[in-house]
Amino acid sequence: MNFREMEDKILHKVTIRQNLSPQDIEAVKRKRDEKNCSLGKVLLKMGFVKHLDLLNLLEEVSGYLSFDPSYMAWPKDAVTEKVTIVKPSLQIEKKIFMRNVKDNVYTVGMLDPFDRETIDMIQCYTGCKVEPFVCHEINLEDAWAKFYNKDYLLDEIGFTEKEDVQNEDFIFAPLDVLQVEVSELVNRFMDKLNDPEVFSGILHSSAVLRFTQEIMNQLLLKRDGSDLHFEPLDNEYRVRIREDGVLKTVISLPKQIYPIVNARLKLMAECSLEPARKPIDARIGYNVVIGKKVEFRFSLLPTINGEKICMRVIDGGKGFVPLDVMGFRECDMLAFRRGIHAPQGMVLITGPTGSGKTTTLYSALDELNDEETCIDTAEDPVEANIKGVSQVYCDPERGMTFLDALKSFLRQDPDIIMIGEIRDKETGEIAIKAAMTGHLVISTLHTNDAPSTISRLLNMDIAPYLIASGVILIHAQRLVRKICSNCKAPTTYEPRTFVEWGLDQSQFDGWTFYKGQGCEKCNNTGLKGRMGLFEVLEITPPVQNMILKRATTMEICEKAREGGFKTLREDGYLKVREGLTTLDEVIGATS
Repeated sequence: MNFREMEDKILHKVTIRQNLSPQDIEAVKRKRDEKNCSLGKVLLKMGFVKHLDLLNLLEEVSGYLSFDPSYMAWPKDAVTEKVTIVKPSLQIEKKIFMRNVKDNVYTVGMLDPFDRETIDMIQCYTGCKVEPFVCHEINLEDAWAKFYNKDYLLDEIGFTEKEDVQNEDFIFAPLDVLQVEVSELVNRFMDKLNDPEVFSGILHSSAVLRFTQEIMNQLLLKRDGSDLHFEPLDNEYRVRIREDGVLKTVISLPKQIYPIVNARLKLMAECSLEPARKPIDARIGYNVVIGKKVEFRFSLLPTINGEKICMRVIDGGKGFVPLDVMGFRECDMLAFRRGIHAPQGMVLITGPTGSGKTTTLYSALDELNDEETCIDTAEDPVEANIKGVSQVYCDPERGMTFLDALKSFLRQDPDIIMIGEIRDKETGEIAIKAAMTGHLVISTLHTNDAPSTISRLLNMDIAPYLIASGVILIHAQRLVRKICSNCKAPTTYEPRTFVEWGLDQSQFDGWTFYKGQGCEKCNNTGLKGRMGLFEVLEITPPVQNMILKRATTMEICEKAREGGFKTLREDGYLKVREGLTTLDEVIGATS
């Protein structure tokens, strides 16, 4: 049933009970459309039904219980929570009223209890489940007028700064202010934290909810970060954000706040609040920032100081980065595309953790994905959903390994197979054999550069002839921070700096170096955003011969140079000369 069907049934029952004429029915429908309001409101205004009778009808037709929120009385904390967790303007827009929370379940009065989208939104906002109750529109309006009246709120909650309530868009307070609120709350009940009811009350308090949400909003909006780290240390609880690949402390908290914030995050991840005996992986859906729906990949690790939580943001709304804007040299872009568009063969994307391999991998798959192509992927974990692609989450604890998925894929008639990582000899051999029998196989390896990937495969005891015949391209990459375009200015390096880096200063004669001076846009770092350094090694016949001879990494690199191959550092030098990044960044990323 949907909302309009519910209203039609109510009108039918009222028509029978009140013996409404066709003219009455037409007048009710016309006023509903003219006023853009609910049918129940029109029936009440026209005197065809009473409040209590309408509530009974709503229950009878919808199958949901009802209540009148305008007659409720709340404790102060409950009123505060309704304002802060879902802002009043949004409740009015969605025609809902937040009633109370108990046992991690929110009771919500709704004009339309069948509105699944709004229910999902509330669950994302609060981290709690929702129990919908049906209400009629006039009861909701009376409740909004009573409880969201500015003066009433100021009196009941005791706010001293009217901005906290008057700002309908609800901007969170600074973290240090929210930290004080949480600290005061915890200190007030410190001797009762072992009481489950007291602990639950603090856990669902507006102070704790606002604090955890603001940290997430810092990551998503203000800092454009990729990871959040919540770290219990000896005498503090540290929160850090990874921004442009660099960890930065957001706030250091008193250790006594740790149990509350830690439990709140576990609650959002739908984990047990009991102390963890082993690592936990989960996901958190989050759209507290209106118009920005994201997920967090939640990872909990028990340590000697407590439970460390890391949350990686997965922003499905960003889409995939087109290969053309990643920073490839033209010749490298052409070579990479030749590899991924080949009818068969293996393409390997390599680099250390945090080098952007997954971004490149997904961008390649997105380019290859079309109606005529069957793509199967085995991932641990699945970072993002690709429409039209069959994605498998591989978890050895659940009995699904990369090898299991790969064997199954070969019976699924795929055109392209993506394996998250080649981790052992058997997986590597089967993947290469699949690449030699009519499939394009794309995978990753954790190696420092493209030529050393061949040595890594050989060290797995994969036969040289399989590598030479099956692998068609190896791509390696790093990420470096870009110079902020808003405060970019020429700079110079002291001669001793080149000596410390082991570089010949003469090779940079005539170059103009740049750096950022620091401004508000880059948080006074001089650097804003990141770009890739790439090296693309095509397995040409000369390189194949070197593999068959079990040549060293250096020998393979020298042979590849004859065909125009450039190393990561050399690609970085070109980007330094173009004024895109700094020499410091390139040396640091390629050392």
